[in-house]
Amino acid sequence: MDTIARLPGRGDNAIICGGNQTNFRVLQIAGQLPFSELSFPISSSSSIPDTLFFAGKGPEDRKLLEKCLELPLSFLVLGGSWPRNLPLPLCSRARKNGIRILGPRSEGIYVPSMQPHIAGNTALLADGGDILVRCLSAFQKRRVSPRYAFSFGGVADFSPLEAASSILQTDSQTDFFVFILKELREGRRFLDFASDAAEKGKRIAVLLLSQSKYTFREETAALKQFGVVQLNDIQEIVDGALAFLALKNIQLPRLKECAFRTSSDELSLLMKKEAERVGFTLQKNAQATSSLLIDVLSGTDSLDSVQRRRRRIEQSGRLSVFTSPTENAVSEEKLYSAKIPFIPGIRRCFSALQLVFGGGPAVYPAPSGGAHPTKCPLHPRPTEYDAKVLLRAYGIPVAREALSHSLPEALTAAETIGYPVALKVMSPSILRKTEARVIALDVQNEEELKNAYGRTLEKARIANPSARIRGVLVQEMVHGGTEWRMEYRRNPCFGPVVEMSISGIFGEIFPDGVLRAAPFDREEAHMMIKESKGYPLLLEGWRRDRLDIEAFASALAAFSRLAYCEKEIARLDVNPVFVNRTGVLVVDAFIERRGGKK
Repeated sequence: MDTIARLPGRGDNAIICGGNQTNFRVLQIAGQLPFSELSFPISSSSSIPDTLFFAGKGPEDRKLLEKCLELPLSFLVLGGSWPRNLPLPLCSRARKNGIRILGPRSEGIYVPSMQPHIAGNTALLADGGDILVRCLSAFQKRRVSPRYAFSFGGVADFSPLEAASSILQTDSQTDFFVFILKELREGRRFLDFASDAAEKGKRIAVLLLSQSKYTFREETAALKQFGVVQLNDIQEIVDGALAFLALKNIQLPRLKECAFRTSSDELSLLMKKEAERVGFTLQKNAQATSSLLIDVLSGTDSLDSVQRRRRRIEQSGRLSVFTSPTENAVSEEKLYSAKIPFIPGIRRCFSALQLVFGGGPAVYPAPSGGAHPTKCPLHPRPTEYDAKVLLRAYGIPVAREALSHSLPEALTAAETIGYPVALKVMSPSILRKTEARVIALDVQNEEELKNAYGRTLEKARIANPSARIRGVLVQEMVHGGTEWRMEYRRNPCFGPVVEMSISGIFGEIFPDGVLRAAPFDREEAHMMIKESKGYPLLLEGWRRDRLDIEAFASALAAFSRLAYCEKEIARLDVNPVFVNRTGVLVVDAFIERRGGKK
């Protein structure tokens, strides 16, 4: 992230004004904190806080708030029953005086300096307040403490991403970042943060309270691409925080493995099943070399026996997590009170451990990796020919072709390329060339080309009498291999997004494509290809050779660089691109410029 913001609450003073500590439910759950009351007029001996908590009762306290905004504060946490949108004059005054605002309707914040003896390693960042408060209540019940808790309320000025970025850069003890968001508004910045966090070995999760039905697929794919875990309820947040807290004192290997102990063979089978679901390797306790042991409790285990087992595990140099196949509220409360790392339910336990052990996400490759041409102007109304010029510039192979402006030029181009060829009329006014019948395929010789050249131009004039014809494209005929499609479009939240899928006759059978945020490297492109339902068609089979998957991945990665770098293009659809035994070839493309039509 480019902007590293300071954090509220880290100063020497955080003073309640216009109310008391109970007006902020986050502070109320945290317990009695050493806050003092700020009152006017302020004496010269009074210290001015770095962070001011202002509850108030709404517009009637506006004059008091205006006085606060004249103080040399760094942050103002605005709670109470203020309108959802703070009046613009107040926002302007705060900006002028360098004051960052959390809220209105913030439920408060919690940072380590408020209670230094609390040793959590989870940061909770919510752009509302109610779900965060319920989450903190669940934390309290499980005797788990977050390291940070931020309620941003209406998010007038200071955002969850700014706070998370500051924590990431200044606090190495925070391992687990959980965002509780009504919707994902800053998608590209969120992915940037996820990439930065991955490089530091941190884990990001998000609980989205709503998702757009129009961009759901793109949002889900982008978050998965960058290793962001999508959570579904508060229970998952608390389980994950407990797992991170239990395992924070050990350097975990990237290999997901653990030892286990159960009281029956049937529970062992259940453990193995759940371990396979999340990709864990299990080791029997007696022969285990793993630094982690999962101990499955039975219904008869006493608290004393659990504590003794935990001490023995720690003496052997390992860490432990306890679980059980069933829930028991009475015994669970005893375990929580004794600070035993216990996650009820074997499936829940492995899901929480998956958050800790989960592999690092894809990280943005440098956009300059591979071919990156010198910037050249794009035609105001580009055609297929312009799109292919751009594709070639990024190192993406295109079928041999030439744009001709007369019949002699077309004949010369066909002789150079070699028959058979295809003819296509290039006009920004004719978007659907096949429907307008301005394409001639499999032209075998000079005589056929002469007939097809005049015929396609005549059909173009019939389809659109006022169309501006920029020429006739003479292109080699491509056969063999399989047909695929690459498309990029601009998502309002994530920016350029690339989708690839099988095309041709299989496109109707497998219509859904695989999505990624651009740019990405060849390794990520390989993963996209393997996720596609058309992937088996690239492999060797009965009377079928293996096709050039490596060349396809290179073309796909180059296409993502184009999508990221070419800001003037709104959409580029390459269909088909032929994947052959050796290499790939682009045959057709549709381009749409931003702010205009093709």
